[in-house]
Amino acid sequence: MRRGRILKGDGMNLKRIETACASYRRTSDEGTRARLSFFEPIWDIQAKVADQVADASVPAFVAADLEQWYWGQVPFLSQAPVPVDAPLFASTARSIAEALVAQDAFDDAVAQALNARDWEKTVCSAPLTLAGSDPASYLDAVFEVLAESEGEAVAETSAMVLSLALRPMLEPAASAALEAIAADIKAAHNQHAKPRLCPVCGGEASVAFVGPTASGKTNGRTLYCPQCGATWEVERIRCVRCGTQDESQLHYRSIEGDDAHRIHVCDRCKGYVRTRFADETGLAPFVPEVEDVVMVGLDALAADLGMGPQAQGR
Repeated sequence: MRRGRILKGDGMNLKRIETACASYRRTSDEGTRARLSFFEPIWDIQAKVADQVADASVPAFVAADLEQWYWGQVPFLSQAPVPVDAPLFASTARSIAEALVAQDAFDDAVAQALNARDWEKTVCSAPLTLAGSDPASYLDAVFEVLAESEGEAVAETSAMVLSLALRPMLEPAASAALEAIAADIKAAHNQHAKPRLCPVCGGEASVAFVGPTASGKTNGRTLYCPQCGATWEVERIRCVRCGTQDESQLHYRSIEGDDAHRIHVCDRCKGYVRTRFADETGLAPFVPEVEDVVMVGLDALAADLGMGPQAQGR
């Protein structure tokens, strides 16, 4: 059975997404199937935009610098920002907003606000240089501007749309940078502490995968950043939120009957990360975008256990 080895430099791949979605539709409940259908048009938009921007959005990275930043845990984009094209960013946000509204995902007030929004103006409500260098800070800044004038519900949803629209602008740079230093990272894999935050944009991982890794481990752990699409390895015994390696504080919990999907919880900081385990039972191939949707139910388990909110893109 396919175990889904993680490859550095992998970008959004619609064929893999479709294969994983088809597999989960055969085995999942109605709620999961509905969530997958909800995101499919978004993934289609994102993949097309990523192909459109391609090399034009990739900074002139220097491999030696990238490796130094990687092990120094300095986000690449903070040193070599991605140029974000305002018209394309705005048009992508508009397309995503229209796709979401078409699915009756929001109440009338939020839907009306999204339909009426001037996305060209909105994307520039915070510096676009910040969007290409520190996406989380950019989205927080936009949220603050919109919340003050339109309320938190509309601001939160609009910032989510911008986060989804920004992903394909950043993904080519993330893929190119990690691919450029993949061999160097593998060679020095056991010599350094691994990054807990995304080495590309500085974001927090939304899901993890335990199984075959890019460095050749058969049972390692890989993290996934929803904001730029980067994947990177981290130690098996480490909280990805606070960094503790105290095994007595770290545990896996799962919903009965589904050991392939678990949360890695930390008693010390009350943080957690949703985790997919490789198996040989014919489960869907690991595709991080799909797992991010499928494992939403684990957030409720984490809440029941008293864990803090799941870290993720806005």
